Amino acid sequence: MQGQPRARTFTVEALVAEVLAGRLRIPKFQRPLKWQQRDVLKLLDSIYCGYPIGTLLLWQRPAEADRLVFGSLAIDAPARTDALWVVDGQQRLLALTRALAGSGDAREPFAAYFDLHTQQFIRPPRDTPTPHQVPLTVALDAERLMEWLLDPPLPAGERKLGIRLGKRLRESRRGDALQRLHRLQRLSVLANSESAVAGAQPRARRVPRE
Repeated sequence: MQGQPRARTFTVEALVAEVLAGRLRIPKFQRPLKWQQRDVLKLLDSIYCGYPIGTLLLWQRPAEADRLVFGSLAIDAPARTDALWVVDGQQRLLALTRALAGSGDAREPFAAYFDLHTQQFIRPPRDTPTPHQVPLTVALDAERLMEWLLDPPLPAGERKLGIRLGKRLRESRRGDALQRLHRLQRLSVLANSESAVAGAQPRARRVPRE
């Protein structure tokens, strides 16, 4: 039925793309972002380890053209009739977007790296990062990720870990809907032409509260 909400799943990669395209909007009534970098690192670790990270509550409504600024990201969003307004989940959504698509430097408080030796997400190194410290700004782009892993060439075991990192953050579209709902990289969403209501995925204890 047209008016009935329906379950949908988005990959992290798709959600970030929607933010960068200006489709996902943050209502003015939303409180300012409260998360700190340690919260982002916990969220990223949950994604990498396969823990549930909760759901989003979205409301599909028109939106006017606007310039959106999220940390180091500035997006010239066009007017849309199908914008998705974030009612719940903005902390997770913006934290992921800024960590994965932000500037990746000191201008972005949520910038993060993945240490292939310890398999942990870390703050940006104070000095020049070593090859085994992978900036998350390359993780969603398979070509850029491979360039990082091959220049200079890393040992085969570390390259394998780097490739796995990229896959877990980008997600795979293979498998049926039930499998996709249980993949950590996906956020279950109920959406229709008017509104979206959060699904029933439990939130991992690792993920900070919104």
